[in-house]
Amino acid sequence: MSILGIFGSSSDTEQATKLINGITAYNVDTGCNNLGNLLTTSQEINRKTLIPLLQHALNFLKSNNSEASSAIFYLFIRTENNYLKAGDLKNIIMYTSQNQSVYDTVAFPTLLDLCSRVVVTKEDLSELIENTMDLVSFASHASNQSVFRFISKVVSLDPSLRVPFVFAGLIEQIIPSIISDKSGARMLASLISDVQSRQYFFQMGHIPTLITAFFDSSMSTHIRGVFRALLSPDDLTNLHSLQSFLFSRDFPRQLLFNIFHGDISDESASNAAIVLGDCLQYYPLQNIPFKMSEFLETAAAKPSLRIPLLYVLESFAIANKDLMPSPLEILKFTKLHSDIFFELFCIYLCHSPDTKYSEITFSQYENLTGRQLSQAIITATEFHCEFPNSEVLSQSLENECVAQLASINRLVTRKFNEKDRNLLVQNAVNFFSMQHEINSGTYLPLFFPREFIDWGKSEFSEIGLSRWMHSATQYEISDVTDVYDRIPDSSSVTVIEMSKMTNEVRKNNEKLRKTKERLIKEAEESEMMRGEAELDLIEAKCRAKL
Repeated sequence: MSILGIFGSSSDTEQATKLINGITAYNVDTGCNNLGNLLTTSQEINRKTLIPLLQHALNFLKSNNSEASSAIFYLFIRTENNYLKAGDLKNIIMYTSQNQSVYDTVAFPTLLDLCSRVVVTKEDLSELIENTMDLVSFASHASNQSVFRFISKVVSLDPSLRVPFVFAGLIEQIIPSIISDKSGARMLASLISDVQSRQYFFQMGHIPTLITAFFDSSMSTHIRGVFRALLSPDDLTNLHSLQSFLFSRDFPRQLLFNIFHGDISDESASNAAIVLGDCLQYYPLQNIPFKMSEFLETAAAKPSLRIPLLYVLESFAIANKDLMPSPLEILKFTKLHSDIFFELFCIYLCHSPDTKYSEITFSQYENLTGRQLSQAIITATEFHCEFPNSEVLSQSLENECVAQLASINRLVTRKFNEKDRNLLVQNAVNFFSMQHEINSGTYLPLFFPREFIDWGKSEFSEIGLSRWMHSATQYEISDVTDVYDRIPDSSSVTVIEMSKMTNEVRKNNEKLRKTKERLIKEAEESEMMRGEAELDLIEAKCRAKL
């Protein structure tokens, strides 16, 4: 029994019903306050008891008394328990979407705050309104934070609504405040991750505004996220046009100046380098856009920038291999000898397959560990050089990654016995099947060069495997002898053996594929949960302010 019922015999439910039935436009504030106190102390009142209160709210909206409706909506927002389901608000949302005069009232943002609380899943969204396209008109008021939060949740639950919201003017509502509004910047990045929205953003002339925002925000991380979404390599249809426009505005040159000569924080320089790398990826140039000496000097002076700088160099190298300096130029720069990973990565990127480098050997790298050892093996493989102790390393039980990379090195340099070939090929398949997913979608070469991963993905695919498995039988390979040149009996046995081994590899590939799909699914679910948690946190902060 609550305080309100001390002097009477009525239950909390009866008392709540009496309060709800007695609410009018003149006493709505007092009635909601009393009902709120009752809900705070009572464990008896349920959703069914409170539903009639929503009819009052709808009636108030229809009679243009938005303040009274807002008071009722706010009551449900501030209660500790969430009494409502999304479907309970269906009639109110439908009326609101059909009467845009409500958008300019105080009730509209409060209603959407309440919707943000009760809508948790895509199914909830379907219960809230039959046609989700009816929500698109809300975009015109997205400058209001309550409206913006609701739209953010809607778009996160149903990404197919991104494009309709964009064409309804959502970007124009968001972009003026992205310098100070991190959630707005994240929303903008989400919107333009769609191909049509990205094209709209470009054609409507918003890129100069984004450039200005990036520099005015001291090259902030949240604006960097918008650029990364804009220059996504997943959209090759628009990528080159976007990059060409940025080059026409001298944007990459400004980034380079800030990285090498600007008086900015390491975080700002890192963000500038990452965006510059995105500007350069797959983009052919006539000249290298920076002096290699400046690049190396900056890397030596600012260790925290080395990984972003590697991303810049790697992005440039992918489309402009012929413009890369000699690996010997990297070796001659002694200030970076202490960072073996950085040095080896640069040497890998600068390697030209048409040139022999007798000055470069790998014997001094055999005692490395961790990612330095991994990069040393990869670089040796790129140079077609046998890595020291590769046979021993390929059998390592302590470091599976090193064992797999050493196996690849032995295959490429042909330093193995035929009896080991199957195991080496399997190790290579395992490595590239998993590492491709780990590396994809990242902006930094945290583990391995993208060129190496892409090469391996192709070489050790089901189609490419035939070349690596072709010599898996016990016979000598010569320049002129093939399996079809030998006697029929021997040839048929070889084909059978090869078929068995190929089938075995395919079975293992199928297992790896299923594992990969499971990991990707788990990662997507985790990302969705993280996004929901961020929105809930924003909602909680807003409630606290209220």
